[in-house]
Amino acid sequence: MPRAARTLAVVCTAAVAVLVLTTPAFAHSDEGTMAAETRPAAEPSAVTARARVVFANDGHPGNEATVTVTGTGPGGAQVGPTTLARVDDGEYQAVVALAAVGDWALQFSSTNPTANAATTATVTAPPAQAPLTRQANRGNADDGDDSSGLNASMFAIAGGAAAVVALVGGVLVVRRRR
Repeated sequence: MPRAARTLAVVCTAAVAVLVLTTPAFAHSDEGTMAAETRPAAEPSAVTARARVVFANDGHPGNEATVTVTGTGPGGAQVGPTTLARVDDGEYQAVVALAAVGDWALQFSSTNPTANAATTATVTAPPAQAPLTRQANRGNADDGDDSSGLNASMFAIAGGAAAVVALVGGVLVVRRRR
C-alpha cells in the first residue's frame, strides 16, 4: 500500500474514532438547575408561578421538562401539585390560587432535567371565590420547533454522516491507487 494511501486510511480511521468517542459529549445530563419566582396575578389570592430550567452540564434550556409547583400555607393549607406550561425556551408558568391569607412556601420541581427550587409568596386578600388552579396558555409550545438551536441528535447524525463519507472516501482512494 503506498504511503499516501496509508496516511489517508489512518487519518480517516482517526476521524471516525474521534467522532464516535466525542458524540456523548453533546448529550444532556439528567441534572438541571432551576430558578423560580412568583408574581402577583390578576386574582387577589393568586400568584403567577414562573420557573426557568436549564441542563446543568451545558446550560441549554430544558424545553422538554415537566415542571410542577406545590405550596404550603398558613395552618398547613396545601395547594397543588400544579403543572406549569412551557411559555418560552426552558421557561414555564402557571397561575396558582392560594387558599388562605398569609405566607406561602412554594416548592418547584422538574423532571428531564431533574431540578428543584423554592420561593415564597404572600396573600394579603382573601379569595373572591373557591380556590382554582389553572395553567397558563401554552401557545405554540407543541409545534415541535426546538428553537434552542442545534441539538445532540443533529450533531450525532451529522458526525455519523461525516464519518461514513470519510471512510468511503478513504477506501475509494486506497482502491484507486492499487
